[in-house]
Amino acid sequence: MLILDLDNTIFETKSIKPEIFKPILDVIEEYYHSINEYSIGQQLFQEFWSVPMDKVFAKYNTPKKIRDQAFDKFNKIDFHLKIKTYGDYDVLKSIQKEKILVTTGYEKLQIAKIKALNIKKDFKEIFIDNPISENRKYKLGIFKEILQKENLQPKEVWVIGDSADNEIKAGKELGMNTIQRLNNGDRKSNLSDYGISSFHELHKIIK
Repeated sequence: MLILDLDNTIFETKSIKPEIFKPILDVIEEYYHSINEYSIGQQLFQEFWSVPMDKVFAKYNTPKKIRDQAFDKFNKIDFHLKIKTYGDYDVLKSIQKEKILVTTGYEKLQIAKIKALNIKKDFKEIFIDNPISENRKYKLGIFKEILQKENLQPKEVWVIGDSADNEIKAGKELGMNTIQRLNNGDRKSNLSDYGISSFHELHKIIK
């Protein structure tokens, strides 16, 4: 079985037009401009592309009032995304193994991405690791649930994703096979058994 990440594994997150998040950016810019820290506001927004908002806000000690305003704006955004999978996605689809998608992110946005990419049919099951869920299991907990539900041993599972600190770390901790997608010159983590720059390389690895 293959467990796939979504963001920067199946498609590039930066292919989402930033204008869609303008209401959130306006809140952040207004606050950091008011305290003469405009550059921090810009940096904070850039990090949203690879790190969940709650973690970024925590990193920069953004006041709760501003966080609440940003999340309120987020919840009111009507996500109609025009995005595409990476060009090598068909190679992944051609691998004759069951696939499960496990993605971290805010549920509303992740569902919109999956719908826009038209990939739901390619997966036996889809799990969303929502950062603001009260009963959050994280990817580690979700992976454990998959092993139990599918009655699989860890070495029967291949985890494929870009994040060494998220899905790769969780998979390695459970003894799964880990494959890290390396984008834009990223270096392979010691936690990943293999590093790939394209799904074309999977046929040599997964037999």
